[in-house]
Amino acid sequence: MKRNLLILSVALLTLFSFSAFVVDEDPLAALLKKLEEYTKKYPQEKLYLHLDKPYYAAGDDIWFKAYVVDAKTSAPSTLSNILYVELINEKDSITKQLKLPMESGITWGDFKLSDTLTDGNYRVRAYTQWMRNAGPDFFFDKTIKIGNSWTNEVFVKTSNVLSTEGNADKVTSTIQFADKQGKPYANAVVNYEAQINKKTISRGKETTNTNGEIVVNITNNQPGKSGKIIATITIDKQKIVKSIPLKTTSSAVDVQFFPEGGSLIEGLPSRVGSRL
Repeated sequence: MKRNLLILSVALLTLFSFSAFVVDEDPLAALLKKLEEYTKKYPQEKLYLHLDKPYYAAGDDIWFKAYVVDAKTSAPSTLSNILYVELINEKDSITKQLKLPMESGITWGDFKLSDTLTDGNYRVRAYTQWMRNAGPDFFFDKTIKIGNSWTNEVFVKTSNVLSTEGNADKVTSTIQFADKQGKPYANAVVNYEAQINKKTISRGKETTNTNGEIVVNITNNQPGKSGKIIATITIDKQKIVKSIPLKTTSSAVDVQFFPEGGSLIEGLPSRVGSRL
């Protein structure tokens, strides 16, 4: 009887030891199983757009071909039938959008750029409705340079008159627009927007005088902050955008000098520190 109990105890101990070993392996196996179930239930798509050139000019076509694949298997995706492709300007505004049908995860198309398109850095963004579930981090997003030959035909000179009024800075900017030979662009319409610390503080519309000049008056309530004037001049139905640094007065300057040891002694050399 005792022998049978001993055999039974050894068998149970062996079984428990084996069960403990199995339990030690179970968390990883369970995690892999859950991951497998999750990817089956919520599959992800990956997207790549192949562009025909690294940079473009106003009037060009941006040709592209799109490939959408399963993120796990890299096989062509069958989850989505429509691809959205957008052209986004520097102000984060969508200038063009295409809605393209896909077959076996592949599609292609193009953006026709107008001759009057403002030059600058644009973004090409593409996604499917399924990809929106995971957020924009999964979208295709690429920055491209788009130039406009008219930009190199307009040159700007600026002079500023600075003053203060209470706690505000007042800036009077005279901006001249001319061609390569220095000939002014007279009677041209200019739309401008003044920004301080990336916030618009004023905007307006002026017509250049015979010297190709406009005068912009700005009140800056944030002394010492940097800014710019974004001026858009229209010449022969072309819109050319110029970014002009905005010089402002600074706050009152307080400079203090501190001699080493606390006192300056006449006729003896001494070290002096300063604080602005």
